[in-house]
Formats: sequence, C-alpha cells, structure tokens
Amino acid sequence: MSVQWVVRKSMGAVFLISVLFSSGCKKDNLSVDYTIHNLPTNSKVRGIYKHNGKYLLVGGDRSYSGFILQAAYGEWEIADVISDTLPHNVYDVRFEGGRYTFGAEEGETYFTSIDLEKITKNWISEENWIKDPNKKPMRRWLQTNTVLGSFIASGGDWDRGVIYQSLDSGLTWVPHEVDHDLRTVAYDGNGTVWTAGYGLLMKKSTGEESWTTVRLENVFTTDILFLSSSDAVMSTYDGQFLRSSDGGFTWRKEHGGRGVSGVGSINSLLRVNENLIIAFGNNGNYCESLDNGQSWKCDPLDHGKDMTKGIVDDNGNVLIGMEGGKLLEIIY
Repeated sequence: MSVQWVVRKSMGAVFLISVLFSSGCKKDNLSVDYTIHNLPTNSKVRGIYKHNGKYLLVGGDRSYSGFILQAAYGEWEIADVISDTLPHNVYDVRFEGGRYTFGAEEGETYFTSIDLEKITKNWISEENWIKDPNKKPMRRWLQTNTVLGSFIASGGDWDRGVIYQSLDSGLTWVPHEVDHDLRTVAYDGNGTVWTAGYGLLMKKSTGEESWTTVRLENVFTTDILFLSSSDAVMSTYDGQFLRSSDGGFTWRKEHGGRGVSGVGSINSLLRVNENLIIAFGNNGNYCESLDNGQSWKCDPLDHGKDMTKGIVDDNGNVLIGMEGGKLLEIIY
C-alpha cells in the first residue's frame, strides 16, 4: 500500500540567510574547533547521509514537519528543500535497491523515492504489522552488504522496540518485536549483527533464523561501534562507555577522563580516523578517545545543543546534525 505526491524543490530563499558561528571548547585538555551552519529549517536534524556527491539531511520536530534536504558540501544555507511537510519525522536514510528509503517516526511507515522528485509513503505489509506502531521511530539504519541484508533499529518507548530485517534491498521488511526500547544496530564485519537499547543486547549471525540475547543488565545502550570483529565500544544513555574485546559477548566499563561517568546523554559514536573516536549527545555533550575507547576525555561544547547523528566527510572532518535546524562541522 502506498501514497504518492509531488514535492516541491526550492532553494531556501524563504528563510533567513544563514549565519556561520565559529566557536571552540578548551577544557580538560580538549580543544574542539567547530562551525555551526544554519539550514533552511527550524526543526531537529536527525540523520545525515552522503550519496552521489551530495548530502541528505533529514529530521523534524512534530507532525507534518518531517523534512528532507539535499546540499552540496558547503552550501548548507541554500540546501534544496525536497520536502518539509512530511506527515512524520524522518530519522535516517539510505540508498539501496535503486531507491532512497527514509525511516519515519511511526513504526509501520517509511518513505521511498527513486529520484527525490516524488516521495512515496509506504507501510510494512499487513502480515508483518507490529502490535503498537506509535512512537517507534526507525532510528538507525544498517546495510551489511552481505547475505544478512539490511536492518533498522526502532524504538521510542522504554518497554517496546522492533528490529527490522530486509533480505531484498529494502523492498520488504520483517520485524522482530521485543519488550525493550532499541536504539542502535551494528555489524561486526564478520557475519554478526548486534542490536541494543534499554536493558537488552541481541545478536544474529549468518545462517541463524532467530535473535540471541546476550547478558547485559542495567545498561541503556545508545550506540555500538565495532572497531574490528573482536573489539567494540558502547555508549549509554547516562554517558558511560563500555568496551568489549571478545566480539560483544562481555563488556566492561572504561574509566579515565573527567566526566566519563554521568557526563550526560550520549546519542552516537563515530570513528573519525584510526586514532580518534568521538561521542556526542544532548546539551552539547562531547567526548574523545585516542586509544580505541580504552579511555575518554569529555567536556560539553559551548553551544549546549542536542546533537544526533554524524558522518565523516571526504576531507576527514565531521558533520553532525543538531536541534533547531543546525549542522555542526568539526575540523580535525
């Protein structure tokens, strides 16, 4: 079942011209030089993705404010507004199977587009409907490029979540429901996918039909980053960092650096290069590790805004989506 409509493409002329803010943060031996770019939206940027040399930025704050922007590098303030009236907030985007797929706020709904001229609203097939689609945003997308296919981690309520799997390049999705919020999904590069959230960690390997729960109590996981098939880093809702050296089966809390415990909510982990991992979250929370997650230094960035997801651009710098229609660029 689907609905189609033609969406407008416009340059952001109806919005105030962007002003660039340059600032920095130097605390606890951290020095972070960043620039904040204004985008032609006032809503939260929830995801960023690069395809065919351009960046797609997606997000939204309320019903019928879901947006999709497209911009060349450095042209953030005049980004093309693909749509800013989608009926659901958009959380993530990927291109596979010859089309773009956008994860939406409602758990049975997603958007697709072949050329970004028309956006199609799609529903999960009826035989795969979940119990309660409300407040189940499709938060994180994972393409393994293996026989495992693609995955979406979906969650919003602490006691409900869904991990979706597609074996046909995103044409159809099969859900696995759990009684835990799910926030992230990661691939270890060696045939196993991991998903985690509020008090739950699960894995699924090549050839397996079902998910296996791995013991991890009293941890609200927000992201997992595999550095190799054996080494991984985990961030938590309350600003803690854990590390695994056995492929995700056991985890230990890492200490080192002021504010590691209780630094505040961390939303995402990002490997910038072989030497640097960063973590960022709400209220400007920002951390760095120079030893693959064994120790961390943390300080809030001066802007104090929520940060969602980020990517490393072709120059080795970092772009991070923020609340209020802003994009953070960190130069390393």
